[in-house]
Amino acid sequence: MELFKVCVAFDDTGDIHFSDAFEQENLIWLALSWECDATGVRKRPERIVGLPKDHLKATTDSLHYEYLLPRSLPATLKTAKSAAEVPDGYCVQFKPDLTFSSLH
Repeated sequence: MELFKVCVAFDDTGDIHFSDAFEQENLIWLALSWECDATGVRKRPERIVGLPKDHLKATTDSLHYEYLLPRSLPATLKTAKSAAEVPDGYCVQFKPDLTFSSLH
């Protein structure tokens, strides 16, 4: 799977977040945080948030990201510890069994 960047805002702050993302199962998955292995060669997402691809807007005028998410996301997607804390309508996977190269 190829990683790409998505520009995301969260509703708790005006901060902009550049999230790694990948496409799988007809969804775009935002990898909001990572765990790196001891060698620093591989990384695994700590949590991923799934969004329909049509929620993203492609951009060609940025050097930092390939897509923009035009609406902000609930801040609890960054902090939820379990599925019970995830807002309705959102899909979050905690510690999915996925590994990527850290070179991105």
